[in-house]
Amino acid sequence: MKNVLIVTYYFPPYGGGAVIRIHNFVKYLPKFGFLPIVLTVKEKYYEKTYSTPTLLDEYSEKIAINRVNSFEFIGSKAKSRIYGIREKTFGDKVFTYPVKILVDKVLVPDGTILWAPHALLHGRKIIRNNGIDIIFSTAPPFSSHIIAYLLHKISGKPFVVDYRDDWIRHRPYRKLNGDVRFRLAKRLEYMLVKDASKVITSTHESIELFKGKYPHINTD
Repeated sequence: MKNVLIVTYYFPPYGGGAVIRIHNFVKYLPKFGFLPIVLTVKEKYYEKTYSTPTLLDEYSEKIAINRVNSFEFIGSKAKSRIYGIREKTFGDKVFTYPVKILVDKVLVPDGTILWAPHALLHGRKIIRNNGIDIIFSTAPPFSSHIIAYLLHKISGKPFVVDYRDDWIRHRPYRKLNGDVRFRLAKRLEYMLVKDASKVITSTHESIELFKGKYPHINTD
């Protein structure tokens, strides 16, 4: 059985649309000869409202889940208020929300990149100690792809990128067309796709778009 390092920001007990696809990958990959070893953030960075802990009961006991810290300063309760799930406090309105908007507008691809230092440090250890054969990342958020790409460069292990949504056509980036962050995102995507052993997408439309932008990619 081959060992696969799964790099994903969102993972159960977080629930909802951002998790279902990677949840099913991790659940069923062992049936095809791949043992997932998950690298994700600690639960304190997720909005509690979307918690679905029962998803964790569907995994084999052999699947290891490694949760790391992030330099994000916003915890789960504040995120729940910021995203409109709970009523915002005065502190959210005058400090937390404005700072989050600023961070997301400055950092590439967005504020979740702040888990990268911890993820890279821990990811190297996982690769070294577990005989990882393949690195697999899913996005958005696209920080997971950047982390997987850097781990690939460090270790020399092949990596596979899974696009649940297109990066450059993702709504936050469509608004940035032409500015520095947009150009940097395009360059990063090109580097990722160029080095990836496989590119997986969720729609046939995305496949055609990738083939048009990057004719060299393996579309089998």
